[in-house]
Amino acid sequence: MDANPQAATPKRWHRGGACVSYIWLIYLSTCVTSYGAEVLVPSNSLQLEDSADYFVISVGVNVYQDKFWPALKWPASDAGKITAHLGRDTEHAVHKFLLVDEQATLDNIYATLNDVAQQATSADTVILYISSHGTLAPDSAGALERITVVNDTDHTRLHATGLLHHTLQDWLDRLPARKKLLIFATCHSGEGKSQLPQSVLKLVQSRKGKLAPLAEASEGSLILAAAAQGEAAREDDGLQGDIYTYFLVEALATYDRNRDGVVSALEAHDYAKEKTWAFTQGRQRPTAHARFIGDADINLVGRKERTGLPVLEAYDERLAGFQVLVDGNAKGVLPFAFPLNAQGSRISLFAPDAREPLASYFVTAAPGDILTLEQVMTERPLAFSMNHRRYLWQNQAWRRLTGNRYSTASELGAGYAAGRVTAGIASEYIAPAGNNIAPLIRSDAALWSTLFQVSYRLPISRFAVTGALEAGSEHIDVKLRDRSNGDALRFQDDAWSSGVTLAASYELGYDLSLVLNTGMKKTAWRLNTLGTVNGDRHWLGLGLEYRFGWRARSLQ
Repeated sequence: MDANPQAATPKRWHRGGACVSYIWLIYLSTCVTSYGAEVLVPSNSLQLEDSADYFVISVGVNVYQDKFWPALKWPASDAGKITAHLGRDTEHAVHKFLLVDEQATLDNIYATLNDVAQQATSADTVILYISSHGTLAPDSAGALERITVVNDTDHTRLHATGLLHHTLQDWLDRLPARKKLLIFATCHSGEGKSQLPQSVLKLVQSRKGKLAPLAEASEGSLILAAAAQGEAAREDDGLQGDIYTYFLVEALATYDRNRDGVVSALEAHDYAKEKTWAFTQGRQRPTAHARFIGDADINLVGRKERTGLPVLEAYDERLAGFQVLVDGNAKGVLPFAFPLNAQGSRISLFAPDAREPLASYFVTAAPGDILTLEQVMTERPLAFSMNHRRYLWQNQAWRRLTGNRYSTASELGAGYAAGRVTAGIASEYIAPAGNNIAPLIRSDAALWSTLFQVSYRLPISRFAVTGALEAGSEHIDVKLRDRSNGDALRFQDDAWSSGVTLAASYELGYDLSLVLNTGMKKTAWRLNTLGTVNGDRHWLGLGLEYRFGWRARSLQ
């Protein structure tokens, strides 16, 4: 079999244009990357079906034919542990390929990759784990290229005998499987699980350690890294393995963040990242960079048993180092993701070393929802409302004028919120009642109001209580018609009006709330020969409020 997977199955790896937007690539590396923090677009923008089969390829190399590469203790063991856990308790068939030490030659690895490429379909999940040394070598253009060391890699012929990262990238891109996960427990920093030839080491030092990107983050790819640029991937004898891999395996056994029965790749990575950071006392911090279309996460262990808790993802690289509190409880340093209370959660965002929050938001989400912090940081300062009022209690003068104890009104309002305080304007219209106020006299009374309002809103989970003061002008138009001869008199007046409102609202979702309100108004009109007529009214109302707007503050 051809040792180069690109040459072995070119037709099999051809992809149509429609397939591009459905590709998932998850690339976990435990060492140097040019990406220092995490970026995700919303991961629930596209839903695809669960995969049919899992293909798990694990490579672990402790010993090497070329003695230039120091022996490692735990890669073969780590590869076995990963193989045992990935795909466990899923509903799908799992095909496992384990290559360790003398089996992990370049030809054998390429042969296995080609075999999987022949078998995998578009519905499958392909997972590749490699634990070994990493190294660097300049390519033809002089750029430093990342290379994984396998059992028969010759340090004097790195490009010919090493596993080139761009070759793996091409292989993954051409796989028909939609979901692909590449886990690298290697390093290229010159420390830990890394070894650099002297000439390459001088080249790295002359460039101050700046490397080309680990891989292009094209649409459809998610790149995760278990250490930031310049950090080493470390083994630990106490843990008996690679530190990041140890906590990744621990996550696969214990960490179901949203309690839906499944441990996903992002859940496992986030868990391992926090544990690795704490264990190494900040010397190794897993990071990520991603741009993809659709749901990029991959279920690694378990089957979905229930709709999980809502999750807030905060992977934006511009927020790296920020801290988040959920309902007053610290959730760690971003980038990260964390579950929310299904009844609503108060999210407070703190800049590094800040004592006061940069912003605070109340977030409601349905079970199973996946939100991003950038979505949450889109405030809704503008409010638009529609309300239907039923005036139930009106003074005697008003009732004598209209001949009706009750009247109904339609109201439209708009406002601008600054925190809990909203200032706005509302317009109300009471249509002509058309009532008989005497045996031969018919009254038609129409009313227009333009009111300025100031309200204070107190949120309580999905509910909110609002108190408001309003003042403005009202225009009344009254027609009295003699039903016997058709003669009519018309009375009009403009007067100042003031009132108070108390409202209770419930958030229905999508920034839309149902509002129940009550209140009273005081108005006095002077209607020519009719004299002063007090229009004091009390009402019950039911309406809808929609909040919309723009991002409150820039993250640039």
